[in-house]
Order: sequence, then C-alpha cells, then structure tokens
Amino acid sequence: MKNLNLKSYLYIASIAILFSSCSKEDDVQYITETITETVVQYETETITVEVPIVTTVQVEIPYSYEFARAGKSTV
Repeated sequence: MKNLNLKSYLYIASIAILFSSCSKEDDVQYITETITETVVQYETETITVEVPIVTTVQVEIPYSYEFARAGKSTV
C-alpha cells in the first residue's frame, strides 16, 4: 500500500464515481394532461359620422374703455 500515491487514489475514486453515476433508470413515467383554453374574440367596427356645426358669435366692440375702481381711474 505504500507504493500507491495520491494520484492513483484519485484515479480510482473518479472511475468509481463515473460508474455509479451512469446507472440507467427504467422507471420513467409520462404524464398526459389535457388543457382546455377558452378564446374570446371581439370585433370592433369603426363608424365615421360627420355632423355640421354652425356657430354664430356676436361680439360688441366698445368704442372707449374705462379702467376705474370706485369711480377713480386705475391707469
């Protein structure tokens, strides 16, 4: 045993790990599941409506302006 060094121990350990990790499993089971999905579709229709709008605005323009507060000019 004295003739075996650390490299040979590592070599033997790595081969043992390789063979123990490569075992074949025969207990493979497949699960089949049916999934039902409901799809809702909406239909959108765009309608363009033209409405004529006539607006008449009458503005009275004064001929003179007075800036006063309490009867006194503020300008």
